[in-house]
Amino acid sequence: MTDTITLPRAVFRKWRNALIEMWVTADTGSRLEIEHILAALDAALAEPDAKKKPATMKQISAAHGTTIGAPWFEDFARAWKAAERHHGIRKKDK
Repeated sequence: MTDTITLPRAVFRKWRNALIEMWVTADTGSRLEIEHILAALDAALAEPDAKKKPATMKQISAAHGTTIGAPWFEDFARAWKAAERHHGIRKKDK
């Protein structure tokens, strides 16, 4: 399991708004903690959206566990590219 998760920006914005409402009625100690959380959320929201790029043949080969030209590699690469097209990562094969 990794230490990171991916969530829609709208979720972060909702959390941020809820925390701001909590901050108004919080005691001094809690306000400081809420401010730290808000700073972390603001930093996450400031990050640009990740761009999905098609895998290179080298990356596909590494995922296959063999080299280009190995048995079944072309079928594997064709299926990989079809999956990328299905998910909107690749428009057409190069």
